[in-house]
Amino acid sequence: MRKNVSYPRALLMLLVLSATGVVHAEPAFLSTLKDTYRWPAGTDAEKANCNVCHAGPPKRNDFGRAVEESWERIGGDTLTVAAIEAVQNEDTDGDGYTNAEELRQGFLPADASSTPKGVPRPPIGSESGDAKENASKPGGTKGDSELVPKHSFHPAFVHFPVALLLVGFGLDLIGRKKDNGPMAKAGWYNVSIGLLALIPTTLTGIAAMLRLGFPIQGSMLIHLVGGIASILFSCASWMLMNRAERPKSYPLFAILAILAVAVTGHFGAEMVFGSGG
Repeated sequence: MRKNVSYPRALLMLLVLSATGVVHAEPAFLSTLKDTYRWPAGTDAEKANCNVCHAGPPKRNDFGRAVEESWERIGGDTLTVAAIEAVQNEDTDGDGYTNAEELRQGFLPADASSTPKGVPRPPIGSESGDAKENASKPGGTKGDSELVPKHSFHPAFVHFPVALLLVGFGLDLIGRKKDNGPMAKAGWYNVSIGLLALIPTTLTGIAAMLRLGFPIQGSMLIHLVGGIASILFSCASWMLMNRAERPKSYPLFAILAILAVAVTGHFGAEMVFGSGG
């Protein structure tokens, strides 16, 4: 049954499916903050990314907590400009500059050592001279510098191994228990393609971690360790799955793979959306 599998065909299917999910995505809250203040490239805020509001996601710093409280007062399912503007005239880090003054110049409103110097940038909603000049150039857009976004397309691949491995091991275990050959076969195909999907997912995940500057602690550490465990347990389970006589340890390894994938996915989502959703 398994000797006739066309691995090139399976890989081609994976790539086609992946192409449909390639979107320019980043944490929605960070996108809202960037669109509101448009801080310059190469500044503290640009380097900090998620840590503008976080002290190592999902833990929020003082500015992140102030924004969160403002958002809760206003209500709604997602962060809005109104919630951000409600705290922009505060001086969260007590350095003598308002949050808005710091963010417009690309400094950190929760770090007193990251302090603006010079004239604040134009008001919210206006474009700087550099931005206008870039937009006036042939083909010039504000996204030119992000042809390859800092998440390195990790969101385009991560859902495939999560879904395929969880469903695949589940179908295989249930199919074997109920002596349902087609169900077990479907499980094997799902797991096999899921393992292939782990390759681009792992590579883009490492690239995203390095480019976004996530510290290897807290949720990031758990996500990283969980990812490694997912690879090890999934590969071990797949090898045991292919034996003519499956050892009794196979269900244990399959369940460990399921748990590792689920935990890894959970903490990855927590880093993006926060513990409060």
